[in-house]
Amino acid sequence: MKIILCDDDPNTTREIRCRISSRYKGAEVVECKSGQELLSLLDFGDIIFLDIEMPGLDGLETARRIRLRDRKVSIIFLTGFTDKVFEAFEVEAFRYLVKPVKDEEIYDAISKAMERKSSEKFLSIEIHGRPLEIQFSKIIYAEVFNRIIRLHTKTGEREYYGRLSDLEKELGKGFFRCHRSFLVNLSYVRSYDASDVLLLDDVRVPLSRKKYSSFVRAYIDRIKGGYE
Repeated sequence: MKIILCDDDPNTTREIRCRISSRYKGAEVVECKSGQELLSLLDFGDIIFLDIEMPGLDGLETARRIRLRDRKVSIIFLTGFTDKVFEAFEVEAFRYLVKPVKDEEIYDAISKAMERKSSEKFLSIEIHGRPLEIQFSKIIYAEVFNRIIRLHTKTGEREYYGRLSDLEKELGKGFFRCHRSFLVNLSYVRSYDASDVLLLDDVRVPLSRKKYSSFVRAYIDRIKGGYE
């Protein structure tokens, strides 16, 4: 388990780190002093404790930028005020804790976040005779060429023999067949137009004209339903 603490007050991160380390002995805890420092990380881990009121890049804007790269990490906001709670929902915040935060609030938030993560679904494939499991949430999109499916994931590319239609059925809700050769994870859609879908890292994949209306409906449903 990897937990990131981001607050411009080092006393706050030090205190929360001590609480976490006393309960979760094997947890990796990373401290950041600003939103810029947090965004410079390559991996956002499993849980982020993020202060809202920070100079420069505040917590809400930092969270918006995090969501462009990672829809699954659990963001737990820390604040001394309650007037930002509705804005927190806009960036799919997992929890909103008001300072001073009690031990049981921290532990409960971590426990619930990890419970959600443990319910993650995995895709089982075989590459060169060796089994491999890939988290659904790590798959950005898939494409097929001559019966070879290429999975583009957050940790690299994987290729195996198969049918895109079978993969579409297995992945189910949350993914959309936007073109006969492409299947996208709706959680990583940044924008779209009549001919393309823009994904994470500015990757563009084609959107079939016949699929446009159903894609828009699926994308809107996904936003309304949240990113579970």
